[in-house]
Amino acid sequence: MTKNVAAMNSRHLATGPIAYCLMPIAFFLAGFSGVANAQTPQINLPDAAVQADVLPPASIPQITDRIKFCLDAVVNAKDITEVKRFSGSLIDGGYNRYDSNGYHAAFAAELAKMSVPVLAKLDEIHAVPLALSLSMVPETSMQPCLEAMVVNPSPAVRYFGWKGFLPVRAKVIAAGKGPTNKMIDLLAKQFTTENSSVVLGVMLEMLDWPAPADPQLQKKSWEILQQVWQSMGARVADRDQEMSRSCRTAVITLDHLWPTLTGKDQTKALQMLVDLMFYAAKAYGDAGAEGLVAEINAQLARDCETLLAKLTGIQKKSVADALAAKEVKERKTAVPLAILESWIPDLKSKGVVAPKIPTPPAAPGTPE
Repeated sequence: MTKNVAAMNSRHLATGPIAYCLMPIAFFLAGFSGVANAQTPQINLPDAAVQADVLPPASIPQITDRIKFCLDAVVNAKDITEVKRFSGSLIDGGYNRYDSNGYHAAFAAELAKMSVPVLAKLDEIHAVPLALSLSMVPETSMQPCLEAMVVNPSPAVRYFGWKGFLPVRAKVIAAGKGPTNKMIDLLAKQFTTENSSVVLGVMLEMLDWPAPADPQLQKKSWEILQQVWQSMGARVADRDQEMSRSCRTAVITLDHLWPTLTGKDQTKALQMLVDLMFYAAKAYGDAGAEGLVAEINAQLARDCETLLAKLTGIQKKSVADALAAKEVKERKTAVPLAILESWIPDLKSKGVVAPKIPTPPAAPGTPE
């Protein structure tokens, strides 16, 4: 059954943070549709070809004709409506033309090969709808294309590059050490340079590997989290609300990594949670303990406290209680005090110390 690309697009916008941080891009994607015009080449293959495990070579020209037509149309589009229409036509009537593994693999292989040079020369208005379509093709042959997307100058293209990686991670891992190492090495490298808090959010999702996770991948995730945690926390303390949203993902990832940690690493993880909870409390108070920024950081602080209780067995909700105080003035001071005067004494025996005031945001990323 053919999936509707407009519906898929709405899920991207509804479930991800892009609508908050990349509002101009969200505007360009509104009404994304794969309705082709009369000149768009149609793909009509024999049943025997579609049902084959490997698509016969004679069927490939129909695929490449449609891809070339749509990509050329995107490049030459005069308005955003055309860009969205022909980007969407790569999926509706293209990748989704047949529900066949052999067909999907063949289409993806041609799409990846043909789209990389096109994407590299597009401005952001033309590139983002195309990137959205490319992110909707969950095939391992798309890896070179996704690799190009995550280093694109546009944060929205990078966002969709990592979004595209998420559903194919298991397939990449199954393909062997070569593709897997290439993926994780690129992820680690991009964490050192990425400056978009929204993009960092989906990169943090990448660190939470699908089960059953390879211990070596989990080890790499832990190394990366340690390297970026303080710089992300500094941005949280600096009231970067998208960083606070993204750090909620980091808390989930840390929860899933906890069973792999022992000794000093467990102490380090608890310290990281306490630090992040304190940074969120600082941002909450600096934002006046009310409004959107305050609420986002209040939820992040709750997340940290809930996980601390789970990991340590210390059943308390001092931060949650402080956040529930009726008076705004009381909440501004009560939340950090709940950490310093309630949580820290109980965690001292586990090697946790009082958080320090964070330094100004550093790489990865000064806010855009």
